[in-house]
Amino acid sequence: MWISGFVLLLMVGLPFLSGLQASAIKPLDLASGPQADRQKRAQALSLIRKYDPDFSLVLFEDFAYTLYAESQRARHDPGALAGLAPYWTKAAMASLVARPPKGGRVHAVVVGALTPGSAFEAPGRVWVECSFETNLHMQIAAPMVKAGAVRPTEETRTMTQYVQETWTFSRDQSVKTRPWAGVRKLGCPSCGAPLAAGGDARCEACGQAGGDGRFDWQVVSITVNNLEEKPHSLTGTPEEVGTDEPTQFSPTARRDLDAVLRDDPALGQGSIEARLRLIFNSMQSAWAAQDLRPLRPFVSDRQYDYLQYWIEAYQEQGLRNLMDGPRLERVVCARVARDPHYDALTFRVWASGCDYTVEATNGRVVGGSRTTPRRYSEYWTLIRSAKARGTPRLDQNCPGCGASLRLNMGGECEHCGAHMTSGEFDWVLSKIEQDEAYRG
Repeated sequence: MWISGFVLLLMVGLPFLSGLQASAIKPLDLASGPQADRQKRAQALSLIRKYDPDFSLVLFEDFAYTLYAESQRARHDPGALAGLAPYWTKAAMASLVARPPKGGRVHAVVVGALTPGSAFEAPGRVWVECSFETNLHMQIAAPMVKAGAVRPTEETRTMTQYVQETWTFSRDQSVKTRPWAGVRKLGCPSCGAPLAAGGDARCEACGQAGGDGRFDWQVVSITVNNLEEKPHSLTGTPEEVGTDEPTQFSPTARRDLDAVLRDDPALGQGSIEARLRLIFNSMQSAWAAQDLRPLRPFVSDRQYDYLQYWIEAYQEQGLRNLMDGPRLERVVCARVARDPHYDALTFRVWASGCDYTVEATNGRVVGGSRTTPRRYSEYWTLIRSAKARGTPRLDQNCPGCGASLRLNMGGECEHCGAHMTSGEFDWVLSKIEQDEAYRG
C-alpha cells in the first residue's frame, strides 16, 4: 500500500548510533524489542502518573509533535526560534541551531514515528525520552558558479533529510496535565497567552518567566542518532514486511476493550469497526482524488499533515500513486489506552488492493501493479475524548450543529466553529504504524 511505501522511506538504513547525552539520565536501551518497549512505556507512565495522575499520553504526544514541528521550521530564524524559548534549555536550543546544513530552511516536517520511551526522576524533577523518526524537507541557498560568470550567484535547492533523534523532556514534579481542546498552539507555559517573538523572559500577560519547566515540559537535550540526505524514491515496488507476522496484542487488550464498551452502552465493537471502515474508505477516495478535504473530519491534524506531505511529494516528481479495488479485509483490536482525557484504541487492519504509481502526464506505470493485488497490514490508532459518548457517526453532518460537515484546514466546522479533529465528538484516526515499526 502507498502508506507502507512512505514509511519504508523513513525506516531503511537508519540505525541508532548513540544514547542520551544528559549526565543525569541513563542511556536508552535501543536494542529492546516490543515486549521490553511495552514494559518500559508502562513503567514511564507509572512514574509520571505518580506525580500527575491525569497525565495523558495522547496530549503529551500532541505537544511533542507540535513543538518538534514548530522548532524545526523555526531553526533557521533566531527570532522565531527564540519565541519558543520557554520550552527549551539554552544548550538544547543551541544544538538545534547548529545542526547542518547551515542556513537550511525546513519548510515541511513529517513525523513518521514518535515514540515516548523511558522516564526518570530526580529530586523535584521528572524526565521522559521521546524518539522521533522524521522527514525534513528543506531549502538551501548555495553559491553557484555558472560558466562564463565572474561572480557566483546564489541559487536555492531542495533536499530531504531522514532523521532519527531522541529528545529528552523535563518538568517539575509539581506540574499537572491541563486539558486541551482545538488546534494545539504553543503559548506561555503558565497562562497560555501567545508567546512574544524574540523570546522575552517574562510573559506579557501573566508576568511569569516560564522557561524552567515549572509550568510545562521543556527540551533539555537532543541526541541525533542518525541523519542523512536521501532523495525521495517514489517509484519501484518496495517489499511488504510483517503482514503475516503474529499480531502484537497488549496483554490486557480484551479486558480493556470490554471496559470501554461497558462505560458507554451505546458503543459496540461493531459500530467502532464501522467508523474505522468509513475512515478507510474516505482515505482511499481522497487519496485517489489527491484532495484530502473530504477526509479532514476523520483524521487528526498531524495525520492530515502527514498525508498532505506525501501527496505534494508525488506531485513534485510528476507522479500519482493509485490503488484500485481497495478492500479492508480484517480488523482486530490490539491495544487500548485510557486516561482522564482520552480513550485510544489501536487496531491491526489487513487490507489489499492493486497499488501502483504512474507518471502524471502519460499514465505510464513506474511502480507496483495495476493487476496484481497487494496485501498489507498496519496498526491504526483511533482516539476519542474520554467525555464523548454514543454510537460512532457514519454520516457527514457536524455533531455540533447538525449542518453538512465542512471543515476548514484548522479542523473546525465552517458553520459553528466546533473543532472536530482531536476526537472531541467522535473517533478520529491519529496514528498509522507499520508492522515492522509498531512497538505495541
